[in-house]
Amino acid sequence: MYDRNISGTQGWLRRKIFIPLLYRRAARIVTVSAGIREELVREMGLPEHKVQVINNFFDIELIRQQADTPVPTPFDELTNQGPVLVTAGRLAPEKNLLALLDVFHQVRHQVPTCRLLIIGQGEEYAAMLDRCQKLGLAVYTSEQPPVEASKAVVLFTGFQANPHAFIAKATVFVLPSLNEGFPMALGEAMVCGLPVAASDCPTGPREILAPATPAPKEPLRHVETANYGMLLPVISSPVTYAADVTTWSQALTTLLLNPIELDRLREQARQRINDFSRQRIASQWLRLVEEVRQS
Repeated sequence: MYDRNISGTQGWLRRKIFIPLLYRRAARIVTVSAGIREELVREMGLPEHKVQVINNFFDIELIRQQADTPVPTPFDELTNQGPVLVTAGRLAPEKNLLALLDVFHQVRHQVPTCRLLIIGQGEEYAAMLDRCQKLGLAVYTSEQPPVEASKAVVLFTGFQANPHAFIAKATVFVLPSLNEGFPMALGEAMVCGLPVAASDCPTGPREILAPATPAPKEPLRHVETANYGMLLPVISSPVTYAADVTTWSQALTTLLLNPIELDRLREQARQRINDFSRQRIASQWLRLVEEVRQS
């Protein structure tokens, strides 16, 4: 319902015909998040008893092995100058990374040694470089480095087959998305032991970071320190854009300057991610298969 890539004729066919008609023929319907389950039941009118949630799993042991591997120069010197914010994924509009650059620009006023590491590639890359130039943020990119990496404050790694090695070198993982399904990058950062800060977007971040709390009736406009990370406003409305950027920047600044809270959130992240281990999720699938087989 919130994916802006699904629109026009394709979106209409999907929402009005394919999902309501074809999904009803299935014995069970499995979604990766509770938010998507709610959409199918509430918006599509699918039978509630048929729809259940089985989250994606994380290969915890493999990710931690990959996180321990070295990264190439100049990224191996990342943490020598100060704290590092990191985000990873496709550089696409729904990831809302232009807004993240506005947030980071404000964070730098309070934490001048902070740097931003961006892992991935995508269609927003040129627009992000342009935004950095307008904000006066020195950029390093391996394709055509305009400045030395040691002098850059925003570093683009491009696509990385092993992003976990880069993520593990950072201080805080940030996810400013407009919408998600079940954000794998968020969970992978938690496997790496990073404190995480995410927008309270549909769907997934709240389910991972604050599983005991329902989504608020009105969009979140403040920082919510959840059990396993921080939830923050979705930076999208022109009316609240400036205030939301400030809320993000103040929350991240406070966190970066609080080593006790950083350590607490690291430990909470490591504990929470065990709920999404390969073994636990596989057992849920096996139970489902057995239930369907016997029905």
